[in-house]
Order: sequence, then structure tokens, then C-alpha cells
Amino acid sequence: MQEKVPRIMAIIKPSGLTHAATTPAAPQQSSRWVLALTILTGQITLAFSMFAVAVALPNIMSAMSADVTNIHWVMTGFQIARTVLMPAMGWCSSLLGHRRLYLTGLTVTVVATICCGLAWNLESLIFFRVVQGLSAAPAQVTGMVILYEAFPPGQRGLVLGLFLLAGSLGPTIGPTLGGYLVQEYSWRAMFYLSLPTAVLSLIVTPMVLPKRAKPPRPAIDAWGLLSMAIWVVALLLAVSQGQRHGWDATSIRSLFAIAGVFFVVFLLLELLQQHPFVDLRLYCSRRFIVASLAAFLFDAVFNSANFLVALMLQQAFHYTPLHAGLMLAPGAVVMGVVGLGAGRLADRMDPRGFIALGFLLQAMAMYYLAGTSLDTSAGWFTVCIILYRMSLGCVQSPLTSIVLQSVPPERLSMGSGLDGIHRGLGSVFGIALGSMLVERRLMAHEIALGEAHELLASSVSEVTGAATETLMQAGMGRSEARGQALAALWSYLRQTAQIAAYQDAFVVLCGITLLALVPALLARAPRVSIAPTQRKQSNGHALP
Repeated sequence: MQEKVPRIMAIIKPSGLTHAATTPAAPQQSSRWVLALTILTGQITLAFSMFAVAVALPNIMSAMSADVTNIHWVMTGFQIARTVLMPAMGWCSSLLGHRRLYLTGLTVTVVATICCGLAWNLESLIFFRVVQGLSAAPAQVTGMVILYEAFPPGQRGLVLGLFLLAGSLGPTIGPTLGGYLVQEYSWRAMFYLSLPTAVLSLIVTPMVLPKRAKPPRPAIDAWGLLSMAIWVVALLLAVSQGQRHGWDATSIRSLFAIAGVFFVVFLLLELLQQHPFVDLRLYCSRRFIVASLAAFLFDAVFNSANFLVALMLQQAFHYTPLHAGLMLAPGAVVMGVVGLGAGRLADRMDPRGFIALGFLLQAMAMYYLAGTSLDTSAGWFTVCIILYRMSLGCVQSPLTSIVLQSVPPERLSMGSGLDGIHRGLGSVFGIALGSMLVERRLMAHEIALGEAHELLASSVSEVTGAATETLMQAGMGRSEARGQALAALWSYLRQTAQIAAYQDAFVVLCGITLLALVPALLARAPRVSIAPTQRKQSNGHALP
């Protein structure tokens, strides 16, 4: 949530905040806090919807007969929908107004969450998650802007801190409570985790949200948005399904061709449009390019690790959903605390120090995760999770600041929107890459283990024979004892192959992180600091 705050404000400010001077006076102090409590309750609802699903993925895989290459769309479908729509939030806000857009986004998110719990197959679940992503974007963006407009400059820092705190409750409480519901009831119950706060927010929000006049409606490049959505989705489908169907399959080649054609169409449209969806001239800035590349790669590795760790803990190490959620929770707390501190300190010193520290922490966490084995303790897993989530706290605010300082002030909205697209695409590609790596390496390790045990057939026979004799001594019949011995051996080999596959995936993620350290160090802030200007503006109408 932390990296979204500066980006969200810049995305919507040009079209959503310019009318502030002509709107009614700000609400009184008491009503402001009622409004803040209502908006923050809605943000908690959105955070639960975003983060609690991770611990339920193994159970969903079992219930719907899915594998890693399919189940990742439950996560990436949400990310794609939210990423593609985010740059258009300024136009949507001017079309409907903050109040109506926020209520629409929150209502659709709640309905889509309920539908996720009622999904009858994997395809329907992915569809409802996409709807969740489409509605979560306006609810998150406009919720922040409503709070921004309601409070005077001297209190906006406190409100931003509360907004970040509400967002951090998702990865902190969501996996823990969601894991308990999945373990004790069903994966479907996890989607209903946010219903209490959702119902409360839906009842109170219409009563406390002020009605404001809508600003003039800006133009939007609908064809640019459509062409971008087509090439992104086609490319991701090709990457995620290539391992299953074969990279030479006609369907995969067709998807790559569609992605290539619509990418070219997208570039031509954006170069010819008077008001393009993406201003490609911003890529003439070297600082903007290297900072965006670093953000893309970091988010790709971070979200891939999030996805793989949640699966690995339950699939390969057989932790319960509740236990897995408890191991994930401390990292979210540390991430929130470190993020707030790094954001403040980066304004006073070279932010590249924090960025480099974050990348090194992430590489270290990936290296340690690549060395896990059957003997690895839950405590060590928790330490690794804390390390890579701490890295996000170190990187996201300083790197976002460099990206936004790399564009001209009049193009801040576009630069911020592109930063959101880079990070969102990084998240999606990272999850797709992680699932592909695990699937491919699992097949390779299973074949290798099978060949090894064929060569050691006498050792296998001895192991199963000894296990059979032990079970027979416990009163079990020979055929049943031999069947259970073979099943136990196969389970052990499968678990060994799974752990080896995850190890290989984390090795690749570690290498990507170290490579991404190069553009991260090249992404320096401008020599002339804008911090004094920002502090001066914080007394007016700028984000503190």
C-alpha cells in the first residue's frame, strides 16, 4: 500500500483535485474523523480482499484440480485489471465524481468478493477476481483523494499514516484469519472475511461522504487503453500457458503474434494521439528509464516470492493454512514500519542507500529460501519472509520518489501513472515467471529422481521391504502394508522434487534481484532537491 500513496495522488490530482477551491467548505473536525474512519474501514475491506487469498491457493488447487500454471491467474487476473485501469482514474472521477466512483468501486468489490466464494470452477473464480481488480482501483484511488480533500494541510500527514496502517492490515491480519477459516471451514470462507467491515462501510459511507461538483471531463485515449490491455493480456497468457501447451503450439504462437501486433499498434496510437494514454516522450529521460526498470524488476521478484512462498509452505512443507498465515504476518508488520521510516529519511539523504539496502535484503532472502530443506524450521522461514518484506519497505518510497522527480512537473500525472503500470506489470510477470519455473523444474526433478531410483532399484526394494515388514508387525496385511510403503516412498520423492523445484526458482529470483541492483544504483535523484518546495507546498494544497 505504501508505494501507492504518492502515485495515487499524482494520478488523480490533475482531474480530481483542481475543483477543490470551488467546492463547499471542508467538513468540521468531528465530521472529518467520522469520514476518515469510514474510508479507512473501506480500505481494510479492500486490503483483506487483496492479500488474504494467498493462503487459500493450495486448497483451491485441490478443490478445482488446478496446477501452478493455472492457479496463478487467481492472483495475476486481479493485478492486471487493477493495473490497466489505474491511469484512467482521473477521467473516471471527472465522469462520476469522487463520491459516486468510490461507492461504485466499493460496492462492486464486495459483490465480486461474495461471488468469488460462490465460484463453481477455476474459470469463474478468475473472472470474479478480475472484476475485483477493476473495482478495487477506483475504490483505493478515490478513497485517498477524499481524505486528502477533507483535512487541512497540517493534518494530512497523520491521515496518510492511518491510510497506510489500514492498508497494512491486509497482509498482516488477512493471511492469519484467512488461514484459520481455510483450515477449519473451507477456502470459500476466506472470501467472506471482509464482509463485516464491508457491510459497515457500505451502510455508513453514503451518509458521511460529501457531495461535490464534478470538474470538466478530460479526454481519454480509449483506443490506447484497449490496445494496451490486449497486448498485455495476450503476452501474459502466452508466457503462463507456454509450458503446459508447448512453446511451439499454434495457440501459444498466436498469442505471441497478437501481443506483438497490438504492441506495435499501441506504440503508433500513442505517438499520434494528441492526448495519449501513455506519453512515450517520458522515456527520453535516462533517469526515468533506469528507475522504472529497477521498480519493474523489484516488484516482479517480490510478488513472485509472495506467490511461491505461500504455495511452498503448504504444498512442499505441509504447513496448515493457519500456520502459514502466522508465518507471513510478522513480515507485513515490519514492512509497514520500515516503509514509513525509509520514506522520511530518504528525503534527507541520498535515497539510493535505502534502495541498495532493499535490493540486497531481497537477494539475501531469495538466497536463503533457495537453501531450504526438509529440516528448515518455521522460525527460519519467518526470518526469510521478514527479510524480503523489509526490502519492500526500504525500496518502494525512495524509488517512487526518484521516478516522480524524473519527469517534468506538468507531466507528473503521466509519470505517476506509468510508474503504476511498470509495477503492476512487474507483479504480473513475476507471478507468471515463478509459476512457470516451478512447473518446469518440478517435471525435471521428478524425471531425474525416477531415473535415479531405477538405477538403484535394489535400494528402493530394500526400503519398501523394510517399511512393509514394519507395518506388518503392527498388524497390517502384506498387500496393504506394501501399498502404504510404496505410497509413502512416492510421497517422499514428490516432496523432495517439489522442494528442489522451489529452490531452483528462488535461485533465479536471487539472480534477477542482483541484476536489478545495477539500474537501481544508476537511478539517482536530481541534484537540486525538491524537498523544500514540497514542504512549502504542504502549507497549501500539495501532498505533505
